Amino acid sequence: MIRENHDAPGQMQGYIYQLERALLQLSQTNYGGMVGVETGDDVVVKFSDQSNSKHIYEQDKHSISNKLPFSDLSKDLWNTLLIWISAIKKNKISVDNSSFLMVTNKKLPLSRFVWKINRALTLESSLECVGQLRVIGAKHNGKLLPTIEKVLGYSDEELAMLILKIHVLDGKTNHNRNEYKKQIKNNLGLDDNLPFNEIYNDLLGWVLDSVIDLWDKNKGAWLKVSKLHERKNSLIARYHSKPFIERAVKNIPINENQRLAEKNKNFVRQLQIIKCTEENILDAIDDYLRASIERTRYAEEARVSSQDFDEFEYNLIERWKNIFGSEVDESKKIISGKKIYFKTTNHKEKLMGVETDQYYTTRGTYQRLSNKLLLGWHPEWKELIEEK
Repeated sequence: MIRENHDAPGQMQGYIYQLERALLQLSQTNYGGMVGVETGDDVVVKFSDQSNSKHIYEQDKHSISNKLPFSDLSKDLWNTLLIWISAIKKNKISVDNSSFLMVTNKKLPLSRFVWKINRALTLESSLECVGQLRVIGAKHNGKLLPTIEKVLGYSDEELAMLILKIHVLDGKTNHNRNEYKKQIKNNLGLDDNLPFNEIYNDLLGWVLDSVIDLWDKNKGAWLKVSKLHERKNSLIARYHSKPFIERAVKNIPINENQRLAEKNKNFVRQLQIIKCTEENILDAIDDYLRASIERTRYAEEARVSSQDFDEFEYNLIERWKNIFGSEVDESKKIISGKKIYFKTTNHKEKLMGVETDQYYTTRGTYQRLSNKLLLGWHPEWKELIEEK
């Protein structure tokens, strides 16, 4: 029996959240800085490449369940404290040059002890927190007890110096995801004329690819702020030179219900007439849907005008006319229909005078034109469609 792993979505969200946090930190760190992923903490910020530079150590807890992280007697809280205090004690972290973040996507109740830690801004208030921490720890005698005992084994002064440097960001103080993306947009100085979602997805993909590449080379996943801005600048140049950006096929998934809804359209009937395979027809439907989805998006974003689309379609029709006229064979109508179809659609037409990257842009528009009966593939396509 196959057993489903219901933890997988939550784990995946956690990994993505960590990468998003790394991207945010990169976007707000000055040149010369670096951000590490799993380099001594979930995310680490080094403000310059000098050994005595300031650092931020960050523990990220993403949750898709109703369970809230960093509760008073949670593994999240006590493990995080132990990781930090033991690293300080071993001189792996300089508490004087560091700050520490507990970050979660969930809104934490104001009664949580972590908020007292967050408000401890003086040594006196930090020492008070240590006393309260010892009271909380004394209440527990379960599996977490060894961790709690290790944390409380450090002196009041050592724990107080750590608490003084800890800050908490939750789902309220850290904003929702849209606000989060706006913050990255503002940090990078991206103007409204640029397609931010595409840039954001590209930069997040760059973070992921860079981390994996460094791990494959057995190197620490340290990402330089300068490299992020190089990537950003190349994207800005690319998008300024091209008014529209086609999404990759994998980023426009098509489901079976969408395909079924198109099965009786004219463009499908035209392909059935020339005996295209089921696979050819499904590919055509996917092209049609993707081109339609992107056409709508370009129009909504005011990137491509209806006049531009009209010119695009005019050029496609002119191309079809030339191929249709040269390939028609009255003695082999179905064979010539297939030749006309595949020769015509094996093409990427310019849109607004700019080269298109994705085949579905041209192929899907050809399906749109054949659906409107402005062109066809079989030598007698008009008559055969009208007979239906």
